[in-house]
This record gives sequence, C-alpha cells and structure tokens, in this order.
Amino acid sequence: TDEEIDARSKRIDLAHEPDFAVGPIQVQPSLRKITGLCGEAMLEPKVMQVLVALGSTGGTILSRDDLIERCWEGRVVGDTSINRVISLLRSGIKTVAGDDVKVENVPKVGYRLIATEHATEAASAQSGAANDEPRPAAKSAAESSGAGKRIYTWVAGGVIAIAALVAAFFVM
Repeated sequence: TDEEIDARSKRIDLAHEPDFAVGPIQVQPSLRKITGLCGEAMLEPKVMQVLVALGSTGGTILSRDDLIERCWEGRVVGDTSINRVISLLRSGIKTVAGDDVKVENVPKVGYRLIATEHATEAASAQSGAANDEPRPAAKSAAESSGAGKRIYTWVAGGVIAIAALVAAFFVM
C-alpha cells in the first residue's frame, strides 16, 4: 500500500523515534539504548537507525536499498558499510537478548528482524499483554547455537594441542 511505501522511504531521525519493543528487547532510539533480559547495550547512531528501520516493518523484509534510503539518506554506500552495521546490530542484540531476537539475512533480498516464538511469548507474559501478533520464528535451535559450539571446539582443540606439545617435550 501507499502507507507502507511512505513508511519505508521515511528518513529515520533518532531524536523523534518512539520507544518500542521487539520480543524481549526494549528499544529507546533517542538514547540509542537497547535493554533485554541479559542486560543493556548502547548502539552507534547508524546501528540504531537500522534497528528502527527493521523494527518498524513488523517482521517484513527490507532490502539493502530500503536501508540505504532510510539510514544513509540515499548516499552511495558499499556492501562493507552495510555488513559492518548489520554485524554490530547482531552483536548488540545478542548481548541483551541472547538468541531470542535475530537479524535474518534473506539472500539476494534483504534483512528482517525476528523474535523466536519463545521470546515473543515471554515478552507478552512479562508485559501482561494478551497474545500479540507473533513475529516470524527464528530458524532452529541447532542453527542458533552453532557459534558457541565452534568456540568450544577450538578451545578443546587448543588444549589437546598444548597437551601433545607438553607430552612430546617430556618424552624427549
């Protein structure tokens, strides 16, 4: 509709954006602060603009061009700039909400902000609200915990390598 197109093309001014929630995360754009069950984080202005843009769509996808129009005021920016901001946003969200809220990349299309069903239910229960319109669910728990498993694998591999070096030193 025309309203959706207007909303997508509106420049984001953090000073005038209202506070909102995404799953368990409370977003305060004017303060550049996000607060969740795991703590709070301050975001860079551009990162907060992207969060506001993604949060205002109700889980629908925003293309890179939509983000450039709303957050970079239509200036020409490279993929590296967008990737950096998305990475910082993901880190900030993970800090305050763990795996309950994610920025999903839809290849060749764009990005969307999603809250797991568990996070949406917990946030609704916390606020005492009736069953709000749920956000799209995140992928699977196995996919969301992959980074943690990789870290443990690297640590275990490092411990084994050090043990092998120590053993080889004493055998000599």
